[in-house]
Amino acid sequence: MKAVLRKFENAITAPVKRMKSLKKLNRNDYKAKFIHEGDIEIYLPKISVFSALFSWDKKPIRAADYLSRPNIEVLLRKTIFSLYKQGYLSEKKSIIDIGCWLADNSLVWAKLLECDSTVYAVDPSIENLSFGKELAELNGIHNVSWVEAVCSDKLGVSLDFDGQLDHTGFYESSDSNSMQIKSTTLDEIVGESNRQNIGLLHVDVEGFELKVLRGAEAIIDESRPVIIFEQHISKEDVGSVVGFLKAKNYDIFMINEVVPGSSLDCRNFIAFDANKGHPLIEQSDQKKGSKEGIFYACVGADLIEV
Repeated sequence: MKAVLRKFENAITAPVKRMKSLKKLNRNDYKAKFIHEGDIEIYLPKISVFSALFSWDKKPIRAADYLSRPNIEVLLRKTIFSLYKQGYLSEKKSIIDIGCWLADNSLVWAKLLECDSTVYAVDPSIENLSFGKELAELNGIHNVSWVEAVCSDKLGVSLDFDGQLDHTGFYESSDSNSMQIKSTTLDEIVGESNRQNIGLLHVDVEGFELKVLRGAEAIIDESRPVIIFEQHISKEDVGSVVGFLKAKNYDIFMINEVVPGSSLDCRNFIAFDANKGHPLIEQSDQKKGSKEGIFYACVGADLIEV
């Protein structure tokens, strides 16, 4: 009975949500401007009133969500853009964005690259990837490799998940009746010939970060990329991820901001090759943080060493 009531409620509220999304898209002229990353603009697909009212397509809501992305994780965005501006990150090296979701990072970062450099946008959801591909085509971005996959530390591991594939976590399962997916690794996706040319590795995989990094050991050892990973510090084992990277001779920093729209314990971390040294990070004025959409986690530097 509850499931029937939920379906009935969704049938009533979904068109209202899509119409609100349509109004937001029209108000912003179907364009997201990433002001903290060189004013890069990403155009969004046009949505008709008929589609918003009568279609079950999630595109209006996805597109409206995309509009908010330039103002989410602002300190992370500013930090990465600064690394490219000062030359610490090379535009000639490729990027891995695993858990790419709406592709807001993948597409913006693809615009920062030169030559034959590629963004590997990895996600288990074909809906997420289809939306990203549509945006890439609309914006003339052709240096993104879209990969439908779930990564772990080994090939062929049976993984299960809860909820919907477009935003979920994975776990190993022996239940033969469950909806299982076979794992791959980032080393396998990138391939032996490209493992030496990765400049940035961004991992946002809902608690599976350590396994994903272990499955990227060849990339880490051969390319020594800057590594970004997300953790919920109250319920995930941040120490194990930090320990793994320290053993690889990386220095790890917490990016000092609360991530809007996420659990209060959600933090991004960034790791630099200790042999290369640390980049120059200009310290922000914390008193002005809220004006830029930065909500600091604590008093201190923008990057806090772990």
